[in-house]
Amino acid sequence: MASNARPEVFRHASSAFAALAWIVAIGGEIYGIILLRQNKFDQGHLPLIIGLLVGIAIFAIAGNLLWKAANRHDPARASDRASFFFQNQLGAIITLIAFLPLVFLILTDKNMDPQTKKVAGGLGAALAVLATVMGISFKPTPIGRTVHPGYERMRGPDQIGAAHHRLLA
Repeated sequence: MASNARPEVFRHASSAFAALAWIVAIGGEIYGIILLRQNKFDQGHLPLIIGLLVGIAIFAIAGNLLWKAANRHDPARASDRASFFFQNQLGAIITLIAFLPLVFLILTDKNMDPQTKKVAGGLGAALAVLATVMGISFKPTPIGRTVHPGYERMRGPDQIGAAHHRLLA
């Protein structure tokens, strides 16, 4: 009985930690925007803005990977196209939310040191692309096309059923 509940617990834990990682990434973005509005980057402070951008990327990528793991344990139904799309591509969407406003404000800030703007804008754009690509599910698997890991061990290959064997073939 406990091994049947394991995938469900894993999915909930992965989803919760993914959400937490994305909240931290968006919090880093908000902090960066506040510092930008306070003109903290007008006269340099390049290491600070690089640290913020790298931190946002790390937490966004961590959230993306955890979300993908949760989706492997609880895939969406392909019959509901909108839900299927959003559940599988949520990592990319959240990553764009975590990066684009800050990168846009960096690139349009008229008071920022030009060298800082070039480096921070370029790095922010590159990290945004990297983290977004890490969040895209290129081959999402709909429900019914997967068998939870360990299912065959729990039930035995002869008890899984012909339908599951056809799907796995």
